Amino acid sequence: MSLSHSSHPPFKPREYFVLTDAGKPVFSSRHEDGDSDTLSSTMGLVQALLSVFIDDGDKLRSINSGELRITFLLRSPLYYVCASTWGEPESVTRTHLEYLHLQILSIVTAAQLRRIFERRTNFDLRRLLNGAEPFLFSLLNRLELDLAMSTSSLHCLQLDPNLRSRVADALVPITKMKDTLYIVLVAGGRVVTLVRPKKHSIHPADIHVLVNTAHAPSIYNSPASASWIPICLPKYNPAVFVNAYISFLWKP
Repeated sequence: MSLSHSSHPPFKPREYFVLTDAGKPVFSSRHEDGDSDTLSSTMGLVQALLSVFIDDGDKLRSINSGELRITFLLRSPLYYVCASTWGEPESVTRTHLEYLHLQILSIVTAAQLRRIFERRTNFDLRRLLNGAEPFLFSLLNRLELDLAMSTSSLHCLQLDPNLRSRVADALVPITKMKDTLYIVLVAGGRVVTLVRPKKHSIHPADIHVLVNTAHAPSIYNSPASASWIPICLPKYNPAVFVNAYISFLWKP
């Protein structure tokens, strides 16, 4: 199930922030028009709030002030923050922050993050994520409307079971799937079928990250007929990359 933009109440857009545990900015959904000082001040305030609780051996989960709720998610060495006046349960914004974390891990693996920040605690991660902002903004746009992402489920295209089975059979490689993890066919943002070896399962979150990556403007609008990209599927293995072959049979 998804919601249309017209059904949205006139709420102020949610704001999302990502920073390192040293207070370095990583990502912000707020458009500051180049005002990096304002962003740095905001990140510094967030880092100071979190540090007070961490020093006491506690975790700050959320702050409520009137209609505003600020939700925190700690995934060291990164901190994730969402400010919302929508009135949704805390679990919803926490799920959004988890997806932000997974999308970042799809670009920089957990093992890479750990090694980088073990060497330099004040490392500026924006250098590695340069050019990745469209993936994060695309993800946030999907989270606003796609209830399947908040419920760890998938949108499946309504299709005759026999036809779906025939499509799956057509996608199965002639040779053994020795080096193939998954083959996913998607139409209109909905999963048509999934082919995988019996020993490999796939988490819905990995499919959402993969579909979001494939439909990001830099890939979807590419003139190339197909793309090969390295991507980490965090629920499968957060420490390694796999190679994804992305091909669009038809673009509207």
